[in-house]
Amino acid sequence: GLVDSAKRYALRWSAATPGEDTPFREWSDAAIEGRDVRSARAALEEGRKRLGALSLGPDYAQVLQMAGDYAAATKQWLEVLAVSPSYRNGALVLLGQAPPAQRGVVRETILREGDISARRLLALLQVRWGDLEAGFGQMRSLLPADRAQGVALLTALLEELRGRTDPPAQQVRGAALEIIASRQDGAAAARTRLDAAKAFADGGNERDARRLLGLVAADANAPAGASTGASGTLLGVLIAEGKAAEAESVLATLAGSLDFDQRD
Repeated sequence: GLVDSAKRYALRWSAATPGEDTPFREWSDAAIEGRDVRSARAALEEGRKRLGALSLGPDYAQVLQMAGDYAAATKQWLEVLAVSPSYRNGALVLLGQAPPAQRGVVRETILREGDISARRLLALLQVRWGDLEAGFGQMRSLLPADRAQGVALLTALLEELRGRTDPPAQQVRGAALEIIASRQDGAAAARTRLDAAKAFADGGNERDARRLLGLVAADANAPAGASTGASGTLLGVLIAEGKAAEAESVLATLAGSLDFDQRD
């Protein structure tokens, strides 16, 4: 709690370990523990003045956010990500905590200051904040041509939907999985399409569920059991649509491959 002493000892430590940022981070952390955000910010600014503007970037962004300056915090995160993209998840977690009144500030700062990577971060933030359709639509429009990178971004978006079972979330999950499947080959693509169909069905979108199930059923590269899984999901879709006769026919076809509990 002795601000002057904290600064004095931090600077002595820094002089003994030139070029290291640990003294300034520890000074800042100690101030945060004492609920002294002003001193925490001063500690990091002192470190950045001595070590360079790229030093202590994530720590500084966090303290700016704690101080309520979401515009500056967002801009700082963008500077960090431009040098170290691996910090995206940290930025997502912290900026994702922005209260509703500050989300517009974060969004406008990203759109004004950020590049395409920053707009992808914004898409993930929108999904985290509950604006699913806008977030997914933005991410879809920003997907790179590289298949693996695109799948990684969509997988990150799906992580934001983890635990959500409401129809809008299931619809977005199905659409994201369908795009992932289009960037896969063989058995992996068939399995992902089956998962997409299930998500569409759970979200009440029987039309797209049936379309994808048809693709899986007709896919010669589908793994063993995928056809049965597709037919089982189709059965649920037909029941949801009230098409009893078609459902009865599918059940009869499936009967030989189901055990007692599955048939029941």
